[in-house]
Amino acid sequence: MASRVRNQLQALKKVYPWISTPLIISAPMRVFAGPALAVAVTKAGGIGFIGPGASPPDLDIALTESRRLLEQSSASSHSSMQPVGIGLQTFDADLGIAIQAIREHKPYAVWLFAPRDGQSELNTWVQSVKDSSPETQIWIQVGSVMDALSAARAPIPPDVLVIQGSDAGGHGLARGAGFISILPEVADELRDTNILLMAAGGIADGRGVAAALSLGAAGAVMGTRFLASEEAKIPRGYQEDVLKTSDGSQNTIRTKLYDELAGRTDWPSMYDGRNIRNRSTQDQESGLSFAENEKLYKKALTKGNDGWGENGRLTAYVGAGVGLVREVTAACTIVTTTTTSIITTTLDASKMASKTAHPDKKEIEDRTEKLRLAYNKRDIDGALAMFVDEGLNCSAYSISRKSYPNMNKARFEEFLLTMHSKLKHYRHNTISVSGHKEFQAWEWEMVWEEYKKVGQGDSSDGQGVDGQEDSSDAGGATSDIAVETVAGEDIAVEPRKRRRN
Repeated sequence: MASRVRNQLQALKKVYPWISTPLIISAPMRVFAGPALAVAVTKAGGIGFIGPGASPPDLDIALTESRRLLEQSSASSHSSMQPVGIGLQTFDADLGIAIQAIREHKPYAVWLFAPRDGQSELNTWVQSVKDSSPETQIWIQVGSVMDALSAARAPIPPDVLVIQGSDAGGHGLARGAGFISILPEVADELRDTNILLMAAGGIADGRGVAAALSLGAAGAVMGTRFLASEEAKIPRGYQEDVLKTSDGSQNTIRTKLYDELAGRTDWPSMYDGRNIRNRSTQDQESGLSFAENEKLYKKALTKGNDGWGENGRLTAYVGAGVGLVREVTAACTIVTTTTTSIITTTLDASKMASKTAHPDKKEIEDRTEKLRLAYNKRDIDGALAMFVDEGLNCSAYSISRKSYPNMNKARFEEFLLTMHSKLKHYRHNTISVSGHKEFQAWEWEMVWEEYKKVGQGDSSDGQGVDGQEDSSDAGGATSDIAVETVAGEDIAVEPRKRRRN
């Protein structure tokens, strides 16, 4: 699987030149994922998707706004393509209106989902999209191995398959399973194709993303986590309900009830939705008639934000990972903190396995050296692939112990500036270092916390790797150190505040 992961990462970078890896994608949640959220995720190095909106004309309005936002930022593309994606539910979307918007605005990706007539319906959409905007990438969401293979064998195969597990919030197949079982089977079946795989369903932090990558995904989709972003178009009562809900295994439910209460009987029969349990589901389970439940639901619609919550009745689509969503933050912060968490998780897994698996000493040394060389070359994709595919037998911690420099506080600051110059392709969410240059916030936190743990902060001998004197590059830090340090032993991540259940 190592070569597949590496090839997927390389392919992603060619098609989506602005992205950082590991890749984070914001889901095209129907009315909640608007232009502001999609653009913010793209600017942070992910791929932001705009939802289809409440009605077909909303798509043109949203893409017009996203282009305006992109033109105001450094994320604006030099090509005619917009570096965002759009999502479409094909069973109720207007093909003519959608194609007109795609032809005019040229989004980088179109995500197709929920056909009423199966693959034949998707084939019609794919052909129309490609005819109107040949460079636009086709993403198709599936929830089973069978559907994945049908899409892959279509006359025009998709560029990306989104493998949605049943832990996902919102709509998906009523008969399904978690992506942990579907994704690796699809990856095995499609190993000889160029189709990229993305994982979705219950992913809310870096640990879930790391799991998805280890199963063969090139990136991970998060929806519920971005409901708690500053840019989400979501009612306050709904968002507060998301933050207060814990234990998604017990406090969310897959059901068709909320579609029926809202009068949405047009969904294809094979789909239902995952929502937060509330009075509507409780009363249904207690035997309340649908007519009375519907009457109470309509009354709740008049209550504004009070219509949600434990005693509310309104729909709150969330995934089973909702208990990991604890605060509202900017979308760019969600992307960067998730990326940091992925690195921490893979390092922790590497150290844990190296203590228990007892691999051959020569094997450990060889793999550690490969990882060290990857970082020296700034081959982030290669290093990530090794973490995912070989890291479980690699004593990654030895890298930092062998190569961590001795330097005082002043030299550490110079070292940060060197690191900044080596990792320009991760530029976002920057902070100032002593008023000189900008340095990424997550890099500062990771490197500084590790530096303190090593306990060399008071040293002033000015020596670097293996006791050699530091070079003059950017004031004294060696070029190798700049990237190696990211793979340190105990990267610290600031703990998030616990919330009430």
